[in-house]
Amino acid sequence: MKILILNNSPHENNPYEEWLSDISDELIILTSDQYEKDFDHYLYKESFPHYETNSLVELRAIELYEKYQYEQVIALNEWDVLRAGQLRERLGLKGQRYESAVVFRNKEIMKKYARKSGVFIPKYKVINHAFDVLDFLDEAGYPIVVKPIAGAGSRNTVKIDNHDDLERFLNESLYFPLLAEEFIDGDMYHIDGLVLNGEIVFVWPSKYINGCLAYQDSKYLGSYLLDPDNPMTARLQEAVRELIRQFPTPEHTTFHAELFHTADDQLYFCEVASRTGGVKVNDSIQHAFGINISKIWARSLCGRLPDLQDFRQLSKKRTSGFVLIPPKKGTLVQMNTSAPFDWVIKQEYHAQVGETFSGAKRSVDCVALFVVDGKSEHEVVQRINEVARWFESQTVYK
Repeated sequence: MKILILNNSPHENNPYEEWLSDISDELIILTSDQYEKDFDHYLYKESFPHYETNSLVELRAIELYEKYQYEQVIALNEWDVLRAGQLRERLGLKGQRYESAVVFRNKEIMKKYARKSGVFIPKYKVINHAFDVLDFLDEAGYPIVVKPIAGAGSRNTVKIDNHDDLERFLNESLYFPLLAEEFIDGDMYHIDGLVLNGEIVFVWPSKYINGCLAYQDSKYLGSYLLDPDNPMTARLQEAVRELIRQFPTPEHTTFHAELFHTADDQLYFCEVASRTGGVKVNDSIQHAFGINISKIWARSLCGRLPDLQDFRQLSKKRTSGFVLIPPKKGTLVQMNTSAPFDWVIKQEYHAQVGETFSGAKRSVDCVALFVVDGKSEHEVVQRINEVARWFESQTVYK
């Protein structure tokens, strides 16, 4: 079985040749230059600069089909969802088609589906020119959030609090269309899960620490899995089950939804994607539950499904969370790369002394990343804060 893989993740996150070793030894991979070197033993491998927007990827995929007649497309990254949908549709392959993929990518379209589920939808407006921003401010007032209509990782997402912020925003080169939303003041949760044979077999909520726009204030972004007895756990699970039921959800997929919980006890929709949550969401789930949802998803696309009964007996063994430390402005002159805590189960450092930074551009930009273990969400939160304080104390910019 020949399989085309579209990839924009490190090999350690998605070792396809290991996951699929009993299914195929004829894997074809198109990936970004950044990650190419670690993918070995593939039937065909090619890398591309600026992978996310490089349309040569699509051309090469078509040419490779003419040569190899691959039978499936695996695409686990946000930016590849639409590509893969178009390819499957064009080539008559099984899996998520473009019509489904665009609902999970276009933030205006997804709101129309989300409204059917019963969650609240923030006021919003598609922005085609600067006057649309002014009109929306007349309707919603400050603050508002403006984002790309099909973005990811909070890239180019801006919170506008006042007229000065508005002037700074309009002074930039803007690429329309955009989406403006009223700012929802509340706790932000992400709910991650797995759909197999059209059934939601796993769903679990986590809570953000500081939120996805924290990087704009040089604050770290954290996340932790909720305890089973947290009152929000069952409530968020049910809300997202209904949400997924209202969407044109693929037969086999992971999903990553985000909701706000406000002080007046309302749930507001943020967004949902038909892919695994980014950064270390999968690692946290694997540590707590013993399942790798990305691996299961990839295998299911090739017709290899696990016993669904196993998911009905699944229980949370531990809890886990992660924290990303964004770069500050300046030159990094000191950084300790060995956290002295046995409860740090994974640590990564994405910077070198002597490197100069101008701050983070996306929520996932970081100089260091830690995944922590704990017996409860309270302990995990304490440990996230502790390792973040430790790293800050060991790091110097000039």
